Amino acid sequence: MMIHFRRDLKGTFRFIFSILFILAIPIILSSLLSCRVTVEGDPSYQGPRPGPGPRPAHLSGIEGQWFINVNNHPGRLEFYWSRNLWTGRIWLDESQQWEDLIDIIFDPGPGHLEFTRPNGSQRYYGIVSGNQISGTLTSPYGTFPWNARRR
Repeated sequence: MMIHFRRDLKGTFRFIFSILFILAIPIILSSLLSCRVTVEGDPSYQGPRPGPGPRPAHLSGIEGQWFINVNNHPGRLEFYWSRNLWTGRIWLDESQQWEDLIDIIFDPGPGHLEFTRPNGSQRYYGIVSGNQISGTLTSPYGTFPWNARRR
């Protein structure tokens, strides 16, 4: 009696492969069907990614460049909307350098604005009204007035 072991082993592998292939077809199809392609006209389209998404309508409230006067020290102030948060910087003529601002909060309803200038340990509070901002800043040396106007 002669056993053709090789032939039987080939047949077994073919059988197992066929079963695995048949079982994989539904998984592949369900994966493909669960994918969703959206286009700009589709309500679920959210624009190109990565990016900040749609720009809020209130951006014109503070975005851009301002002339600032901090307790009789002139300079410039800038705010920009980037990656769904406010960024900004301040230039005081006396220091002759840009400083990044942190913790910027702007509530367009009442026009309330807050930000911190880390280099001076100063927290600024202000009210935006049209092209003007007026408020006070607190620092380790006391509370002082500041104001800004659009460039």
